[in-house]
Amino acid sequence: MIRFRPAFLTVTAALALVGCGGSDSDSIAVPPTVSVSSSTQAQLGSFSAGALVTYFRPDGTTLGTGTTDASGKAAVDLGSYTGPFTVRVSGAPGVTYYDEADGTNKPFGSAASLLAIVKGSVGGLNSVGVTPLTHAAARLAGLSAATPVLGSRSAADIDTANGQVATMFGLPVGFDITKPPTPVSAGATSLTGSSDASSYAAVLAALAISAKAGGVDPAASADSIAAQFGSTNPGQTNATIASLLANVRTLFSGGAVGGLSLANTLTLGADTTAKLSSFVPGVLVDGRVPLASEVTNRVTPPATPCAPTGATGATGGTGGSGGSSLGSVQTTACAT
Repeated sequence: MIRFRPAFLTVTAALALVGCGGSDSDSIAVPPTVSVSSSTQAQLGSFSAGALVTYFRPDGTTLGTGTTDASGKAAVDLGSYTGPFTVRVSGAPGVTYYDEADGTNKPFGSAASLLAIVKGSVGGLNSVGVTPLTHAAARLAGLSAATPVLGSRSAADIDTANGQVATMFGLPVGFDITKPPTPVSAGATSLTGSSDASSYAAVLAALAISAKAGGVDPAASADSIAAQFGSTNPGQTNATIASLLANVRTLFSGGAVGGLSLANTLTLGADTTAKLSSFVPGVLVDGRVPLASEVTNRVTPPATPCAPTGATGATGGTGGSGGSSLGSVQTTACAT
C-alpha cells in the first residue's frame, strides 16, 4: 500500500510494500514519501492538517487521495501502480503553512494548490516533495492545477522539466527536486549538515524572503512564478524569473533581500551555509530556461530500489521484493 505526506506545502509519501517472493519468508519494502513545499512558501514551511493530496495517472484519472495530518503528512494508497504520476496538494478552510520569512502560519485556502510531476516509483519506500520548485516544473511541462494531465510525457520528459528548474536555481547534477526538503516550522528552524534536504529547505526559505520583499504571500508568489515558467519556452529568458533568481543568488551568498537574510530566518549550520554558497555560481540570473540537452541525466536513480526516494508577475517567489505491488505512500506537505 502507498501512503503520502505533503511541502511551499511539504508532502511526504511513504510506501509500504509487502510481497511474497518464491521463498518461505515475506519481503517488506517501504514505499515513496512525498514532501510538498508550498511554492512561494519558501523552503520547507510545514503544512497543517486538512490539505487534500491527490495522485493522478498520466490520463488525468485519480490514482489515490489522502489528507494531511497535523504533521503535514498524508497517506495515499497507490496499489501496484509504478508509472509516472502527478501529485496535487489542494488547500481548504483552516489549512495553513509556515512562512519562514516572517515566522507565522499563513492560510492555504481552497483556491490554492501545488503540483509535482514524478517519473514513477520503484516500490518500497518512496518520498516525494511537492514544493514551489516542483510546481514550477509542472507548469513548465505544460500542466496546471485544473489540468494535471501528463499524457504521453515520458520519464525522460519529466526528468528534463524537473532538471531545468533545478539547473536555474544552481542546484547540482543529481539534485532531485521531487525529494522532500527538511520540514521547517515555528519550533524547528535549524538546518545543519550538508544534506540535500537541508539545502532544499533553505532554498524554499529564500523564496519566502523574496516573496516578502515583493509584498506577496509565499503561496501566491509560488503560483505567480510557476505561471512565468508555464509561459516561457526552453532557450528563452524571462525578466520576472531573472529577478527572483537574482534575489536567490544574493541570499545564497549570505546577503539580504528586503532587509532579511537566510541567517535572520533560520539557524544555519556551517555545512549548510557552505553548500548554499556552492550553488551561487550556477544560479541563472539571466532567467534563461535551459534546453533539455543541458540537463540530461541531472536526476539520478536511487542507489537501491527500496531505499527512500520518490510575461511578468510578482517576484518571489517495480515493485519491491515479492512482486510489483507498491506499499503505502506517505506524503508530507511543506509550505514554500
